[in-house]
Amino acid sequence: MTTGSPLRARAPRSRPLGRMLAVRVLGMIGVLLVLSIVVFSLMYLAPGDIVKNLLGNRPTSPEAVAAIRAQYHLDESLPVQYLRWLGALSPVTSASRSDCRRRLPPRSDPVSG
Repeated sequence: MTTGSPLRARAPRSRPLGRMLAVRVLGMIGVLLVLSIVVFSLMYLAPGDIVKNLLGNRPTSPEAVAAIRAQYHLDESLPVQYLRWLGALSPVTSASRSDCRRRLPPRSDPVSG
């Protein structure tokens, strides 16, 4: 006969459900943060100046370029621009603010196709 019992007691779970859920949620927040930084940085990876890309081939004065930089907060530091952009993505703030719905005026030259 064997002296050990065939049924072994299970070891208690090392992590309770709440801790596991907290780890998952924090991991998801981390992934979303990194993803948002990557998406925001894609704007700066486009070739050329952002303002020139917004304006297209229109002739502009340096004062107009400076005004557009100020209007879209492109004259601020990158962390401040990122926080503004992240705030504009929030459904709570974007519904109450109208500055994220601002558009450039339509182009006067027709697009030939």
